[in-house]
Order: sequence, then structure tokens, then C-alpha cells
Amino acid sequence: MMYLNTAVAREVSAELRRQQMKPKVLTFWLGVSDRKASALCRGETVWSVADLEAAAEGLGVDLAEMVTRCAARLRTGTEQLG
Repeated sequence: MMYLNTAVAREVSAELRRQQMKPKVLTFWLGVSDRKASALCRGETVWSVADLEAAAEGLGVDLAEMVTRCAARLRTGTEQLG
């Protein structure tokens, strides 16, 4: 089962790749260390709503769109198990 935090991490990481950015940009948008930015992208640290809002804004993606993409990842991950 895919968890919400994993879905968020994967979607943010995917959007960073689409825009050819590195996780390091999260250090500026979220005000976190390089280590925490990398941990967030790997899904090892819990994403807060504020973190997701800041990341979406930095990426130029509407928050509602980002949440919809995360939900789609959850749905797809669940269906792959079944």
C-alpha cells in the first residue's frame, strides 16, 4: 500500500525532474537543510501541508493540481497491489 507521504514525495520529485530542478531548491522554498530536502524527496521525512504548499508555489503548480496528482498516485499504487 502506498502511503500519502510517499505519494507526495514521488510527485514532488517527479515535478522537480520535469522542470529539471534538483531537490536543493526545496532548501530555499521550505527553509530546510539539504539533508531534510533530500529526505523529503525520498519520502523519509513527513511532508506537512505547509511544505507541500511552498513546494507547489515554488514549482509554479497550483496546490489543488498537486494534491490531485498525489491522489492519483495513491489510487494507482493501490490498484497495482490488487
